[in-house]
Amino acid sequence: MRRRLKLVAALAGLGLFLQVPPAGRVLAQEIPGGIGADLTVKNSAGLDDLTRPLPLTLEQGKRAALDNNLDLQNARRDLRMAELDITRAKAGYDPYFKTDSSYSESTKPSSQAVFGNTSKTSSVNLSTGVTTVTGGNVSVDFRNSRSESDSVFSTLNPSYNTDLTLNVSQPLLKNRYNDTRAMDLEQKRNDYERTRLALESKTLDIESQVEDAYWSLVRSRLDLDLKRKSVELAQRMNEITKTQVRAGASAAVSTTQTEANLASAKAGLIRSENDYRKSQTTLKMVLNLEDQDFWSLEIIPTDLPRYQPVEFDKNAVISEALANNFSLMQSKLSIRNAEITNLQARNRTEPQLDLRGSVGVSGLAGTDNPQDSLVETGFVVPNPLPPAQFPQPYMVERIMVPGQPSDFKGDYMDALNNMLEGDNLSWSAGLTLNVPLGNRAAKSDLERTLLSYEKMLSDLKNSERQVFINMINIIYDLDAAHRSLKAAREAGRLQGQNLAVEEKKFQLGLNTSYEVLQAEENYEEARSSEIGALIEYNKAVGRLDRARQGFISGAGVSAASLPSGLSSGLSSGGLTGGIDSSAIQQLSGSLPAGLDINSLQGMMP
Repeated sequence: MRRRLKLVAALAGLGLFLQVPPAGRVLAQEIPGGIGADLTVKNSAGLDDLTRPLPLTLEQGKRAALDNNLDLQNARRDLRMAELDITRAKAGYDPYFKTDSSYSESTKPSSQAVFGNTSKTSSVNLSTGVTTVTGGNVSVDFRNSRSESDSVFSTLNPSYNTDLTLNVSQPLLKNRYNDTRAMDLEQKRNDYERTRLALESKTLDIESQVEDAYWSLVRSRLDLDLKRKSVELAQRMNEITKTQVRAGASAAVSTTQTEANLASAKAGLIRSENDYRKSQTTLKMVLNLEDQDFWSLEIIPTDLPRYQPVEFDKNAVISEALANNFSLMQSKLSIRNAEITNLQARNRTEPQLDLRGSVGVSGLAGTDNPQDSLVETGFVVPNPLPPAQFPQPYMVERIMVPGQPSDFKGDYMDALNNMLEGDNLSWSAGLTLNVPLGNRAAKSDLERTLLSYEKMLSDLKNSERQVFINMINIIYDLDAAHRSLKAAREAGRLQGQNLAVEEKKFQLGLNTSYEVLQAEENYEEARSSEIGALIEYNKAVGRLDRARQGFISGAGVSAASLPSGLSSGLSSGGLTGGIDSSAIQQLSGSLPAGLDINSLQGMMP
């Protein structure tokens, strides 16, 4: 009995918490006392199926989950695809380079031999161009050809032709400074940023899941140790009672109560072991452990919940959360995309007026081939030919013109130099106007996009309001968790003192084992509540930190956000009879923000 009293005193006296002095105004003050360090359980010898211990810290668990999570891997793939979409949109501004060459040869009979029967032509053409940010296009064409013919009119045979042309087109109304490629590129960049924010949000979401599952396992493990100590105490009390009965100090009926208490403690231990197994499975699933012998692996959490005061200014924290919130930033990017869509829709309602123009220089050279030409003068003269050869009395006068040397005598390089001299300049300019009559489809699309844009602005305001409310709830939850921890510690201290008093009275024969076991059960519940309150405090601190980074795990407590079996109880103000403390323990890792284990336990019938 003295050894047991020393054990109780040790449990009540040993402190676990790391005290960090605040640097200013703090929400939570230091609380004396704490969970005993002896609550770090050894390997679960009573769980025969868990044979391979795996010590794990909370940070190790987070890293493992981030490395193994398939959804996060897909989110990274989404980010890479969004990056490729940007590259694809930028490709619209990539310049192009085109080349083509051809060769043709033709032999055709002609009714007039002077025009020739055969011709040969070869060409090599180059072109390049680019789309401008103003919605227009600029291109340069360089054309080269070589022609050869047996026509008497070909004074250069073969001949070389070169042309260099600059072409420009620019929208003046529709698409003016609203290039669809530029808009598409900006939208793709916004989509990339939204995907990046989704990846960061998913990362914090996974860390939140790991943290909840990890602390749930810690609580199950500590609760399991309390249940084992409860069984040990019930066994000792039963043995002491049996000894008293044998010594004649107590009636034989006294053992009935102690044996019933022992059976009840063993039943509680079985439930606690089952909760521990389920908490193991939950954490394993969150970590995405790939282990062939999944069932034999026992995760041993090496971190214990600690009490650390939190210092913050409410208004500053809420402003920070609103500025960093991933959901709000994604909504703003979507609104920016909607603004671009509005510009595109408005652009389609305008008439099209396009300016086009070109300027070019040409060159010519070839082998000089002067030939005499028979040319009609246009005068009608008497027919000098015999009637048998030409029966008409009159005919058009024809004279022989001697061939003259060409001014463009030379080869291809001469044609190129001739072009670069710029003497042979040509240019053109023009306008194209296209006015759609009615244009009802484009006007309807514009009105729809404007209405959708206004809806998105309203949704953003509602989302900002919801984030503001959630932040207030998170702050309230942290304050309530702090006060619950303080009350639970005080209750544990008082129940420990009460247990010591009842054990002393039992030692002196002033009460029975029933009072001692009842006091021990109250003390166990108080210690379990203290453990739960400390874990919920750590969860509340984690939720606040993640909210300040931009992630809020839930949009408040609602029936739709609760696990199965809790929604109907919450709506009616209490839980159904089918939900017991063991079920609540298993649901603790998946509770939304704003709802903790203690509040659920308070709703139990």
